[in-house]
Amino acid sequence: MTNQVLPDGSELNSTDSDPITSPPLEPVISRTTGSTPGWIWVAGGCGCAAVVCLIMIPLLIALLLPAVQAVRDASRRMESLNNLKEIGLANFTFESTRKRLPASYNTDKNGRPLLSWRVHLLPYMDYGYLYDQFNLDEPWDSPHNRALLPLMPDVYRSPFSLAPEGQTTYLGNAVEGGTFAKPSGPNEMSDLLLDGYKSTDISDGLGQTWHVVEVDDEHAVPWTQPADFDPPPGADLSSWLRKVSGRGCLVLFCDGSTNMETIVDNQAIRSKLTRDGGEVSELEILSGH
Repeated sequence: MTNQVLPDGSELNSTDSDPITSPPLEPVISRTTGSTPGWIWVAGGCGCAAVVCLIMIPLLIALLLPAVQAVRDASRRMESLNNLKEIGLANFTFESTRKRLPASYNTDKNGRPLLSWRVHLLPYMDYGYLYDQFNLDEPWDSPHNRALLPLMPDVYRSPFSLAPEGQTTYLGNAVEGGTFAKPSGPNEMSDLLLDGYKSTDISDGLGQTWHVVEVDDEHAVPWTQPADFDPPPGADLSSWLRKVSGRGCLVLFCDGSTNMETIVDNQAIRSKLTRDGGEVSELEILSGH
C-alpha cells in the first residue's frame, strides 16, 4: 500500500479520506401532492427553490394586476373620450350647416318620435351611406329600420360597454332644461331643427354644461331609439352614470371638450345639466382631454 506525500512532507495513507473530494449529495425524496401518484427525486435544494417560485408567482401576479388594470382603464377612458369628441365635432358641424343643434329626435306629422339624433348625425361623421339606408319617415323599430341596428358605428360603442349588439351608452342631455330639445309638436323631417337649441341658448356656459354623458350598461338603449338621459323625477342621477375607475363619469361639454368629472350628488349633477339655470357647480374635473 503506497502513501501519498503531501506538499508539507507528510504522508497520507491511501485509505484516508481525500480532503479535497466532497461527499456525494444525498437525494431528497418527497411525496408528490398533485393528481399523479408516486415518488419524485429532487436533488439538493432545488425543491426549496421550486416551492419559493410557486409562492412568488401568484404574489407577483397579484401585485401586477392593479397596474395592468389601471393601464387598461386609462386606454379605454381615452378611447371613450375620443368617441365623445367625434360626436361633439359632428354636433358643431350640424349646427354650422343647419343653424341649430339637433333635437333629440324627429317626429312624424302626428308628433310621434321616430329616430334619434344619433341617426341624424351620421352624415356629419362620414356615415352618409348608412344614413341613406334609413326610412326617415318610419319609427326606429319599424321592420326596415330595426334591421339596421347591428350596423351601429363604432363611435357609438364605448370600450367599457358590454351591452348587447346595437345598444349605446352615449345619451344626450334631455332632462328638463337640458341641451337636447324634445320636439314640442308635430313636424316633418325637413323641419327637424325647428325645435333644436342654438349654442347661444346655453347661457350657463358651453364649457360648463354637459351635452352627452356615458351611462352604465343597465341604461343602454338601442342607438337609433329616441331615448336619452332623462331620469324620472326623484331618481338618483348618479346611478345612471358609468363610474370609471370608481372615480367619475365621462362627459361631452357643449363646447366640444371632454372630461372625467367626480360624481358628487344630484344637485351638483343637475347644475351641470341645465343650460340656463345659473347654478354654480361644485363638480371637480379629474382629467381633461
